[in-house]
Amino acid sequence: MSSARLTQTDLARELGLNQATVSRALQGSLLLPKETIERVRAAAKAGGYRPDPGLASLVAYRRTKHPPGKGQCLAWLDSQHQPDLPTRRTYPEKIFASSRKRAHEMGYRLEVFRTDTPEVTPQRLSRMLAYRRVEGIIFAPHSSPHTELPLALDNFPAVAVGHTVHIPRIDRVAHNHFESMLVVCARLRERGRRRIGLGLPSRSDMRSHGLWKAAFLLDQAAVPKARHIPVLQSEETDAPSFREWFTRWKPDAIILHLDHSGARLEQMKALGLSYPDDVSVALLSLPDGYEAFSGIDERTEELGAFAVEALVSRIHNNQRGVPELPRMHMIEGNWREGTTA
Repeated sequence: MSSARLTQTDLARELGLNQATVSRALQGSLLLPKETIERVRAAAKAGGYRPDPGLASLVAYRRTKHPPGKGQCLAWLDSQHQPDLPTRRTYPEKIFASSRKRAHEMGYRLEVFRTDTPEVTPQRLSRMLAYRRVEGIIFAPHSSPHTELPLALDNFPAVAVGHTVHIPRIDRVAHNHFESMLVVCARLRERGRRRIGLGLPSRSDMRSHGLWKAAFLLDQAAVPKARHIPVLQSEETDAPSFREWFTRWKPDAIILHLDHSGARLEQMKALGLSYPDDVSVALLSLPDGYEAFSGIDERTEELGAFAVEALVSRIHNNQRGVPELPRMHMIEGNWREGTTA
């Protein structure tokens, strides 16, 4: 048996096709009939065809050295995308900006497709993506914590950012919420805080897949039960419930989610509390404009960039559709020292 590597040229000669058609078929090009794709892939599998890693590296290099072409499009599926505003750098906007930048560096352009309009059904969106010759899809973080977008992904490599898109079950890139919570608790304990409380919106808990709360409860399990404080978890930020919770449990440190931080800090002031003198305060996410606060920098720039890298890897490896074993890529956050803890 010959040990020579089976090439696309060999496959083309065997099947009576040209090499470009074989290459497109192996990539699952939407420009080819399904029968042609299946025929080429079957012959490649039977002959033991394997991509040439050196050639793949060369293609990737050439892609980064040339401006993006019309067909080199990656889709950003989003339910809350806003036009770029220089004064607004929210969590989703920073992820999108870093994803777009990395896509451009790798030879692609990132195009937004909205998923939250009534006329955009999954079936219509799938047709739109095929018509625009999208090479890969990134499912952006969505506003709903249990979003289902049953798109036909057979012809598309795809990854998701965060935990909010439950369907399809694909590779995803997410912040390591669990580890970040443990880091916050550890930093507060280093400052001598013994009674740590957590204020967490229910929706944010679901958006993190319950990982923030789970890590907090794990940390509490390591201290005497007398110092355990129940999580203040609600979608509401009413002052009476906070006052009752604080008066009963008397935390000397409070971990807050950004969404409720403004209201909770005002309620602390109303109780005559100052931070960090009376109570340490740490935020689970620190966007632009919160430089004075102690807490976690979720490194959204790295999160967005790695989402593109993970997607391009799937494109280069011809990994399309919903994987049998989805992979989770975790991005670590950084503790950022402020003046509130």
